[in-house]
Amino acid sequence: MEETGQMIRRKLTINPGGDIGNLKDFPLLVALRDDGLKSVERGGRVSGKAGGDIHFVSLEGDALAYCIESYVPETGALSARVRIPSFTGATSLYLCYGGVPVSSPDGVWDPHFTLVRHQSTDARTESFDEAQALTVEAWIGSEQSNSDAFQVLVSRWSLRPVMDRFESYDAGDTDGLDTKGYFGAVSDGRYVYFAPQLNASQDRHGQVLRYDSWGAFDDPDSWEGYDAG
Repeated sequence: MEETGQMIRRKLTINPGGDIGNLKDFPLLVALRDDGLKSVERGGRVSGKAGGDIHFVSLEGDALAYCIESYVPETGALSARVRIPSFTGATSLYLCYGGVPVSSPDGVWDPHFTLVRHQSTDARTESFDEAQALTVEAWIGSEQSNSDAFQVLVSRWSLRPVMDRFESYDAGDTDGLDTKGYFGAVSDGRYVYFAPQLNASQDRHGQVLRYDSWGAFDDPDSWEGYDAG
């Protein structure tokens, strides 16, 4: 570990073993947990709570493209993708943090990647390969033609060898709001946002509903409502 002013530079060496050939622009997964990666407020050396000062450089000092998939300032758990220009075997790079916020020089995924599927992981757990679940909207049967107006539930399909059951949670009345009636949802990787549609009285509404997938599915604290109307 090297320290220059506020910035910390730590050398990481990756040795996959065996003959892997020459992988060009390889999106390497760096997943680790360290007390030094906690935020300053938690006794660590990372300047910002969002990990904006975390970045990666080559041994020659060239900035490497990267994206932070998850960072937990309370525990110092980090999961990031780093694009390695030429990955032929044992490779070393520097993990840097503790300075001013920086940004990646370009994207990790080049145009050859037409689809990227991330395994769902939670950087706060002890193991980075612990999958969570698929979170989807649940549909309620109705005799009326606009059955989506009565859709008030969301479901979680836990990842298992046999996909045989769902978990449900009634998110209506979140934060004291009439959070009922949604059509479709979108996720940024952590939060799931549900698109307001029609409530039971067939009125358009602006009661935004958000689920934090890092929290327990049936914990009301994992859900937030906001009146954006």
